[in-house]
Amino acid sequence: MDFGSKLGHFVLFILLTVITLGLYPLWWAIIMSKERNELLKEIRDRVR
Repeated sequence: MDFGSKLGHFVLFILLTVITLGLYPLWWAIIMSKERNELLKEIRDRVR
């Protein structure tokens, strides 16, 4: 492997890492908001 190939793989690794770490908080926020909404609906139904 020459230096250019190693550098290309490293850049690809960094790019995929940034994409993965960037998408995880978004996914977590969406899932938590859905769970919070379901919990609030359940509480609302029990209060009625």
